[in-house]
Amino acid sequence: MSSINCKNTMKFILSDKVPDLTEFVEKRLEELIDSLIIYFNHKAKPNLKKKFRRPKPVNLKHVYSCFDHIFPFLNPNKLNDSLIKKFDVVFCFLLHYDTSKINRPQAIKFFCQFLLFLNDSQIENYMFRSTVMVVPFIVFSRSENEKQSFLRIIPDNILPFGDPGQVESDEHDCVISMKQFLKFILEQWTIRPIICSNFFFMFLRILYPKMSTEHGFETFPCGFIDSNYNSNLEPPQLLFDCILQFLTELLETKNSLDPLFENAIKIQLFLAFLENCSKTQSLSENPLLLYRLEHQIIENPILVKRIQDVSLDLFGSLVNVLCIAISSCNKQENLRHASEFLEKFFPVMLSTIDRKILVAEIVKLFKKHHYEAFASSFLMMSFIHVLVNSNEANLDLWKCLTELVTTSDVLSAVACRYAQYLAVICFPLTVEENLERIKDIALNTYRRKQRTRQECSYDILMENMSDVIDKPDEYVRKNVLMSWEAHREFDEKIMKPLTIPAFQKKRSQILQKIELFLNAFAFYRTTEAAKDMRNAFAPIYSFCDLFITNRDLPPGFTIKSTLSLEVCMGRLFIAVLGQNEPTIRKVSFQLLARLVSCGALKKFFDNEILCKWYLSIATMMIHESPDFIEEGVSAALVTIQHGFTGSTTLIPMILNLIENKKIDVMKCLPFLSSIPLFQADINVN
Repeated sequence: MSSINCKNTMKFILSDKVPDLTEFVEKRLEELIDSLIIYFNHKAKPNLKKKFRRPKPVNLKHVYSCFDHIFPFLNPNKLNDSLIKKFDVVFCFLLHYDTSKINRPQAIKFFCQFLLFLNDSQIENYMFRSTVMVVPFIVFSRSENEKQSFLRIIPDNILPFGDPGQVESDEHDCVISMKQFLKFILEQWTIRPIICSNFFFMFLRILYPKMSTEHGFETFPCGFIDSNYNSNLEPPQLLFDCILQFLTELLETKNSLDPLFENAIKIQLFLAFLENCSKTQSLSENPLLLYRLEHQIIENPILVKRIQDVSLDLFGSLVNVLCIAISSCNKQENLRHASEFLEKFFPVMLSTIDRKILVAEIVKLFKKHHYEAFASSFLMMSFIHVLVNSNEANLDLWKCLTELVTTSDVLSAVACRYAQYLAVICFPLTVEENLERIKDIALNTYRRKQRTRQECSYDILMENMSDVIDKPDEYVRKNVLMSWEAHREFDEKIMKPLTIPAFQKKRSQILQKIELFLNAFAFYRTTEAAKDMRNAFAPIYSFCDLFITNRDLPPGFTIKSTLSLEVCMGRLFIAVLGQNEPTIRKVSFQLLARLVSCGALKKFFDNEILCKWYLSIATMMIHESPDFIEEGVSAALVTIQHGFTGSTTLIPMILNLIENKKIDVMKCLPFLSSIPLFQADINVN
């Protein structure tokens, strides 16, 4: 059929004089498509007489109107392989990047409609060339290499032709085309998941050719290949944004992510793509899409198993994405989403990975991010919380955690922060009053302070009592500084923005969790390196320090619990009497001195406690360091003044120190002048 006959046939179809379009399509469709190809070839044929060839105009509106008439009558069972290949040629002409962009949306519309009549195999085998040409990527070419790459996919016999309103394709046209085809993919996602997934990965392979081949895909015929030679060169931002928009809409329409995880190479490429996304500026500033995707993945056991079956390292890459994102942007909203993800990730990790290799995988995870201080801190905070909140009894897991803490200053600081959180969350358990009464007393105290302008040690606690009770994690983040001196450098950059996961269980269940947490660090005495020992002890100290500080309360509160004795005193006695590291001994003794001076606890001190306390004082007073001796003597004087049973046994030691000039007698003069118990021949000069 000649090109003239083709035009006549189209006019005949559009004239509505065809008695039976079903019969026409069945018997003469292939003839029509053959004539269209001849017609396009004729119009696209170069004019060799002219130096510069210009495409001959074609009014494509007639072509699309003809499609509009016959497509409703297409029968998938009648579309043989030969006819499908000819349709592929027709759409290659219509989708050529140099064909007018005015009619491109129509071409894509009918291309997508035609795909609906084909099965996945037919699309893959016979419509590949036209599928790749749907989006005119060539307009984004950044080099001759990339331009030639996109030109190679155009068959030699396919040339552009014009129409009366010829307008060349540009970047905007490319974006519109990509969005139009991605919209079609989204609409068909649940109906044709495999082929739609293949279309999506076709775009990834074009945008990220190097990444695609690294993760198992064959080299795609075209792509932004300059990225292969320059690792810092990303695909065009506008095209990247189209992919992000598609994924956003995929989540919003609650479509399944399963097709993206159909097989190993798709899993590897998609997760590599997510990790790459986390490094880009647009998503590093607002990584909400990444968090939403990762939530969908970790909540789907099927996807988790597929990923782990490929590689446990690949499963760990989910955390890599998150760590890169939060290192770039630690806004509270982003951190909240990231924290929620990790609260799901670690339990899944603990429940799905063989315990024999689990510890190694956890260590690998932290080692990968040890250079990212904030990211590794975030991981550790969530890991601690998961173990504590689940009452994890596996000693290997706790050993893994504590070894990580011991060998890292920043991770030790994170453990200290969590210890402070535990100290705050259990505060209401230590007083008689109910929660509302506690808030009322605190509010009245704060108002009184506003009137009197007198500052007290409990001002911050009283001012923020509502947060202490309702949002202890927020209270710690905003108001509590590191008490372990060596970790104070992390206050501003890490601890202040660091999110603390909130407990969902009743406060009354917290005591068991405190014991679980503190017991995990009891090994510090067996640690050889002094620095590691301090790092391991620091969480115990941090809990005790804040817990004891919060016992300093204004009138109106009634301390009902001996929790500070049960949880803190025993551990502090061990730190003073059961090991020799000087920093640990000194700070622990100082905490004990504060605890003993709390008048409300005096009635609970039995002979065993007093005996250990006097022994602790003696240990300090016989130390070689003047600082230790001074600490011991000061505590002894206060203890004697409190009138504890047996406290006078400390007097001979004090006198002996004075006699041997180990302490300044002037510091003890008020005490000596108030108690006439000394022998006249003692030399106190």
